Amino acid sequence: MTLERILGELSVDRAWAHLEHITQDIPSRLAGSENSRRMAEYANDQLAEAGLASQMHEFRGLVSFPEAGEVRVLSPEPRIIQANTLGHSASTEGIEGDLVYVGSGAESDYEGKDVVGKITLSELSYSPARHEKALIAWQKGSTAQIMMNWGHETNEAIPFGSMKSAWGNPTPETLVSEMPDLPCLGIARTEGLRLKDASLAGPTRVWLRAKADNGWQPLTMTTGEFRADAGRQFLLIGGHMDSWFGPQATDNAAGSACILELARVFNLIADDLPRGLVAGFWMGHETGTMISSSRFADTNWDRLRRSCIAYLQIDQPAIAGSSTWHLSSTDDIQQYGVRVAREALGPEMEIHWGRQQKNGDSSFFGVGLPCIGGEMSFTDEQIQRTALASLGWWHHSIENTIDKVDKGRLAQHLRV
Repeated sequence: MTLERILGELSVDRAWAHLEHITQDIPSRLAGSENSRRMAEYANDQLAEAGLASQMHEFRGLVSFPEAGEVRVLSPEPRIIQANTLGHSASTEGIEGDLVYVGSGAESDYEGKDVVGKITLSELSYSPARHEKALIAWQKGSTAQIMMNWGHETNEAIPFGSMKSAWGNPTPETLVSEMPDLPCLGIARTEGLRLKDASLAGPTRVWLRAKADNGWQPLTMTTGEFRADAGRQFLLIGGHMDSWFGPQATDNAAGSACILELARVFNLIADDLPRGLVAGFWMGHETGTMISSSRFADTNWDRLRRSCIAYLQIDQPAIAGSSTWHLSSTDDIQQYGVRVAREALGPEMEIHWGRQQKNGDSSFFGVGLPCIGGEMSFTDEQIQRTALASLGWWHHSIENTIDKVDKGRLAQHLRV
């Protein structure tokens, strides 16, 4: 009966209203900006209105405000390419060098290549992640890196992104070892493929300009909870509420909308639940590499070890055009997660499970929490055709508008 009541109370229309408000009235939610503060206030107000004990937490974090950049091809065919400076990039008014294509930017991609004093060109697709690509390029002696977007070959979206390798706020040690002093830019896939072809055909020389304001800023995150005090067991639900420029509907306005609706419904039937709930709206995910979720783990370590039964991460739900359910979890919760997804989605939905890795706000492995998260994605064939764009060709670009969220899929996410 409790589950039936939960499903009956859930309202995709309420979640969609949150999504519309966030994308239209609070866009460009970069950590440390005025709109990031407004987003924290909105989450706090909505949690309080739903009856949860809500709180805003203030602290300082090392974040970045990157600006537009530029690439100029000097030879063999001169042209100008629009670019976005990546978060935590080193700034430069101009640097030039020979271009070397390094594929995905992994260690193995550098075998047999001399990149010392040269500018490298990599693919933005995962494995390794963007942060690792930049760190590897820096360690190999590259003077700058250009990352071409994923997506189909005609994708003209220019990507945003961060290259800060240190997870959370850096320590004095990781500030030196994991913070590359390297100019980095993101460019459209169309332009990147032209650069790739030119560099593979013969000597290619480029010039680039990058600018980012990197520094310690006051940040605000929000939590809401019920029946999670006095040593009582609780579930932790979390997702980042900061974003890149523009609406950033799937990443992660839709996730914030889901968390707000789930928190409201769970609190309505709190008397029927055996455990409490803590909802975390993380800040400093995009331009700080998981600052507030890692800080929350550090400052609540004993409480989490003692009373938290699991961590559910909600990031990028309801991607338009998606058709398969991708579930990731720690091994201890795999069977439960797959069973629940199958019961909620029905036998016709294709479900993929994978061991959860350190991505998104996966800051709770060290605490020992069972961790789980799920999202709709595309078929393997679609992903291969779009240079592994598992989160959509629009991911981390100004094109991430509300039409990239499927309302029917949002209802399914809430149900799962």
